[in-house]
Amino acid sequence: EAGAAAATPPPPASPLDNTLGRRMIYFHHIINENKRALVRDWAAQLRLGGYSKIGWPGLVVIEGSEVACQEYVRGLQRLKWQHMAVRGEETEPLAEGQSIDGARKMHHGFEELGTEGMSTFANRCKEAGLEELFRTFLNGNVRG
Repeated sequence: EAGAAAATPPPPASPLDNTLGRRMIYFHHIINENKRALVRDWAAQLRLGGYSKIGWPGLVVIEGSEVACQEYVRGLQRLKWQHMAVRGEETEPLAEGQSIDGARKMHHGFEELGTEGMSTFANRCKEAGLEELFRTFLNGNVRG
């Protein structure tokens, strides 16, 4: 057909599009109200589930698509922090027909826990079967 644009096939899907990701992120502290709002808002915008524990130290655990986890970490790294480190990282390829939401171990929303919330944070990780990921914070391993 004259004048019709040639149809181009969509780009191939990245393997990360079909991968569930999780991150355990350590901060020297999370106190600043604007940063706390960004931690929550970016997680919601990227459809990441998880928790933040504010105060000293600060912790964030997220779960969702691997692409979204990477974008979230990059966004946080652009902010000025006294210290921030990804201490734990997990990826799980999805089974054929499985959705990100169907593969989650944590709840779908993002919740901020208070300054006294370390035991709650640990319990939420344990309840979701993510004790090993939580232990990466305790062990001080630094990834990325």
